[in-house]
Amino acid sequence: MDDLKYKLFTFYRFVKIKKIEYVKYKIDQSLKEKYIRGSILIANEGINASISGRENDLYEILEFIKRLLKIKKIILKENETDFIPFNRMKVRLKKEIVSLGKGKINSSKIKNHIHPSKWDELVSDSEVKLLDVRNLYEIEIGKFKGSINPYTLTFRDFPKKIQELKIDKNQKIAMYCTGGIRCEKASAYLSDIGYKNLYQLEGGILNYLEYKKKQEVSLIGKANVLCLTIESLLVKIYQKVDIVNVMDAEVL
Repeated sequence: MDDLKYKLFTFYRFVKIKKIEYVKYKIDQSLKEKYIRGSILIANEGINASISGRENDLYEILEFIKRLLKIKKIILKENETDFIPFNRMKVRLKKEIVSLGKGKINSSKIKNHIHPSKWDELVSDSEVKLLDVRNLYEIEIGKFKGSINPYTLTFRDFPKKIQELKIDKNQKIAMYCTGGIRCEKASAYLSDIGYKNLYQLEGGILNYLEYKKKQEVSLIGKANVLCLTIESLLVKIYQKVDIVNVMDAEVL
């Protein structure tokens, strides 16, 4: 069994879930005989997970969740890893799958996903404001050149900080985060309060790095971030937080 590969799966989906207690129970039961560690958050607005384990177990639980929620698509990033960066497996019920503190989001307002192949061209436009939706400790690891740091300690700080930035609501804004989920919610929130020209990096930095492979990328940071791989980025983030509560740390 030791020759089986370990993988890290991060995935989410905004989808209405009415019976969240039942969904949690079914997922807990399915996980019992699988060698998987990490966190799965379930809320009425959807599901958000960061889990690691043996490849076959991960694919099985992912397909089980898709059948359980009656969905065909899910936003998934998968990467090989030499170790499992989590101590235990937790499935938890939450009010939100990523905490903004502004109630329900209108998922129909989540749009304008920019593929990594088009991202550099977009953000090189002098009329575009580049907004980093991550938290301070993540931005210290690496960021896109010229991006605006809103100085948030948690994602719940974002609504207040965006007001303090006083960005014109007609301004073109390109947003990015680690895996895409915070941009999804930030985009819906900003649209709700009147911002009109919103764009987001599809799949976040993880997807961007995957696309760029080992090419030089337009990130700057303290530890040779120009050559970051997906795995090293995740490890650096996880080293900054309590691994047991990694989902609360909003690394996606």
